[in-house]
Amino acid sequence: MNIGGELELNARQLTYTEFNKYNFDQFHTYYCGRSSVKHILQTINKKSFLLPAFLCAAVIQPFNECGVDCYYYAVNDDLSINIPHIKQILAKEKIDGIYIINYFGFPQKEDVQFFLKQLKRKYIIIEDCSQGSLIETKHPQVGTIGHFVFTSLRKYLPVPSGALLKNNSTYTLRRDIAEDNNFTENRLLAKLLRNYYVKQSSQENTVETVYLDIFRNEELSLDKHIEIAKMALISMQILNNLDFSDIINRRRTNFNQLATFFKLYFENHNCGSIIIDSLPDNISPQYFLIRIKTNRNLVRKSLVSENIYCPILWPYIVGDSNLIYKETVELSNEILCIPIDQRYSPQDMEFIIGKITNVLNRIL
Repeated sequence: MNIGGELELNARQLTYTEFNKYNFDQFHTYYCGRSSVKHILQTINKKSFLLPAFLCAAVIQPFNECGVDCYYYAVNDDLSINIPHIKQILAKEKIDGIYIINYFGFPQKEDVQFFLKQLKRKYIIIEDCSQGSLIETKHPQVGTIGHFVFTSLRKYLPVPSGALLKNNSTYTLRRDIAEDNNFTENRLLAKLLRNYYVKQSSQENTVETVYLDIFRNEELSLDKHIEIAKMALISMQILNNLDFSDIINRRRTNFNQLATFFKLYFENHNCGSIIIDSLPDNISPQYFLIRIKTNRNLVRKSLVSENIYCPILWPYIVGDSNLIYKETVELSNEILCIPIDQRYSPQDMEFIIGKITNVLNRIL
């Protein structure tokens, strides 16, 4: 059994139906999240943005390609925005816009949301919902703040490409952009190959090598340059076929199962803690987040040997020499993201629990 990694795609999901047909009219579509951000930046033509220090290099790429100066604010160890630090930077620097991330599909705290809505009167706000919870329900708790709100579908759904952007501003984003083809076609092939690989009782290493190489090459190509291109029709079709109700229910069930176990486990083992232990309504988490006080990387490596792949999604810490970023740095070094997406059953969660606790008991 393999836990984690890219979401695979099966042939049945390519069959067009009207089930759960989604209305795309309210969104601009793009082949990836970075493409949507680059289009925003080209349209608004602002010179400076304030970004969180806890992020990945991919977030910074469109700002670099558009020649936008970036400043960085600290993130607290509960993944909330450090409000005093933002105030401090805004008092010293000329800032045109603020980029906020709803980490792992969870909304910012109510006091942070209130603060950001006040800032919205003066600064352009781009709200990043890349990790989900924006489209899975009719009443999302994320995406309520930004002038621009986007989600990167390929990060958390079995689509080869795709991002959706909602424009709540007075700016006009042009829609006459070309459709992506190569990126989608190559990743579609890789996802189908991955599906073949994980379904085999005797897994073929050559198949794994092929699909991993395709995924890697497409990311490298995207890292070199971001095109402004819209979401491919095949990705839109796959999205229309998904059962969002089933997806969110499976994820929430898995989250609650791990929360119940790890609350008790960490009460009796002083080796870590749960980062987010409660699940608000309408949140669709892809990972269950814990902190490992020491040897996180060794724990993660040991889990790979058990075929459990816990990704490091936000490894890029900017300004880590400054004490204001201390909590952010510690969080980045200690966080462990346990996959709980819709591919997995309660029995799979028991398998994960057994493997993780064995590793923790052995190493820590």
